[in-house]
Amino acid sequence: MTSADHEPDAGRPIDHFDVAQLVEPYMPAGQGISNFVLFEYRFAALVWLHRTVATALDAEVGRLLTIRRSGVHRIPGWAGESDMTLDDSMGLLQYDAAPISAGAIVAGCCSALESLLTYLPSAGQDVARGGLLRKVRALVELLPDRADADLVIDNARWLAERRNSFAHRLLDEGGLWDKAPGATSFTFDDELVEESFARLGEIAGILAARYEAYSSGADGRDESP
Repeated sequence: MTSADHEPDAGRPIDHFDVAQLVEPYMPAGQGISNFVLFEYRFAALVWLHRTVATALDAEVGRLLTIRRSGVHRIPGWAGESDMTLDDSMGLLQYDAAPISAGAIVAGCCSALESLLTYLPSAGQDVARGGLLRKVRALVELLPDRADADLVIDNARWLAERRNSFAHRLLDEGGLWDKAPGATSFTFDDELVEESFARLGEIAGILAARYEAYSSGADGRDESP
């Protein structure tokens, strides 16, 4: 799966209060399932937040580039130092603010998904205090289609790996986190955020479409010791 599969229509103006318009590039919205209403609002908030911050960052970097080209920032006798100060400002936006924003959005995607899973039926396990992947594995036991279950687990694992990397290392390379077995660093940018939205939407779309099947299975299981 690539983010191109879920590219939003750039020609459509975004109504900040139109939840469906924000989430429908990634999942069917407004299916009338109460457990998914709050999730859709949170998903829409994440999409809006990412686009708003990305637009603001692009505008500010563009403004600083215009100043750099014009030279109006240069103090006589300190031209080199003036350029360095301006370059540092652009670097902070491009190499710190932008990837930190992207990582925070990925972490938010995981939190929104985990919150949704907490209130969906599970396979009889007490998963309220469990982590994201534990909740996912408990729920997919109720999915009637093994291919759906595998896709949900794969997407959730992809999100969790990037969330964990960002949470432990932020943007740093090296250190104890890199020495852990199987440790991988990731580039946090717009492309990764779009893929995160696509995978989150795919998970939620499957869970919403199969809701009746697995909720009936949960209601009908034998709870006796």
